[in-house]
Amino acid sequence: MGAQVKVASGDLRDGDTLFLMTDALACWFLAEHERGLSPWTELPGSLSGEGRAAFEALIDRLRARKAIRNDDVTLLQLSVEK
Repeated sequence: MGAQVKVASGDLRDGDTLFLMTDALACWFLAEHERGLSPWTELPGSLSGEGRAAFEALIDRLRARKAIRNDDVTLLQLSVEK
């Protein structure tokens, strides 16, 4: 299977946030967005201040309701600040 690489460019502004995630989490994230929901609102609360335990609890809830594959999950949040 060949690698698929997509390249995008644009300007980042103060206050922008980028989420880099592995495929299982990205699949859920994009499906929620396509349904008109805002999945990014679930992520910051689990990452800001509450740490790893809150993120793991979110992933456990998603797996329990079969919203995400039981696969490895990694999320990197990058926030742009001046």
